[in-house]
Formats: sequence, structure tokens, C-alpha cells
Amino acid sequence: LPREVPGVAASAGLAPYERVSSIERALIERFEDPRFRPYIQLHEFEALVYAAPDIAAERSGDLTVATMMRKAVARAGGAELVNERPTTAPSKRIQKAWPGYLKSIDGPAILAESGLDRLRSSCPHFGEWLTWLESL
Repeated sequence: LPREVPGVAASAGLAPYERVSSIERALIERFEDPRFRPYIQLHEFEALVYAAPDIAAERSGDLTVATMMRKAVARAGGAELVNERPTTAPSKRIQKAWPGYLKSIDGPAILAESGLDRLRSSCPHFGEWLTWLESL
């Protein structure tokens, strides 16, 4: 996010979950509308795909995809936390293990098959936002 976005500059250096929560709070304060509830994805969309390594492996036809994903999640401490540098971002890791991976087709299909319960349990920040949406 650009540094001009409310909360971005002030959240620099915070741990990932603290950083996105801080930005979301700053956005809520800035727009002051009870209907507005921002959701800032910790990293890219593919971080959510890491919640379903078995489905990714099945879709790719290669069990090593699941192995790579499980190792990345274990090292990062959670699916939403998988990230490092632009060359090792979640989608880049998936594409390296699964060269035919298509972000716009395979990613959404994997998430749809995995279901919200799995995403909620593997991705707590996303899960909190879903719970808020469901409470409306």
C-alpha cells in the first residue's frame, strides 16, 4: 500500500497482524462510517491458497506442491504469513512448484473447493472479517 494510505506509515515495523489491524483501524477512523469495515490482505491473495495444500496438489496433479506449501506455512507460522520477497511471494512459490498455475483460475477454484471453514481456521485475519460480514 502507498505510504499515503491512512495508517501505513504509522504501522511500519509492526508484526504482520498488528500492521494490518493498525491500518484497518486508521481507515475506519478516517472514513467514520459504521457500514465501512476494511479488510487488508496480509500479503497477496495466494496466501489464502496455502490453507488448502491438498486441494492444490490434487488440482495440479503433483503431490510435491502440497509438500512445498506445508513447509512454507510451517516456516512462516501460518498460511496468511507466507511471504518474503517479490521473488518468493506466495504466488511465485506456487508457480515454481506448479508451472501451469493460473492465478485467476486455479486460485479461486482451490478456495471454492476448500470452503470457508478451512479458510477461517487457517487464516484468522480473513476469518475475523468473514465473521463480521456474517453478523450483518
